[in-house]
Amino acid sequence: MTDYTDNRHRVYHGKMIAYIQLNPGQGNVSVQFSAPWLENTSMLIQRKENR
Repeated sequence: MTDYTDNRHRVYHGKMIAYIQLNPGQGNVSVQFSAPWLENTSMLIQRKENR
């Protein structure tokens, strides 16, 4: 087990949970995942506007 605030984590049976906290006023966030034996990937998390 590692600290969830670290920027490197191990997976368990190929699965991983990522906690992402946006600061007030922050826009969209791009998250990148990589491992030496897997193809790199990324995803864009779009922030919803508060109404």
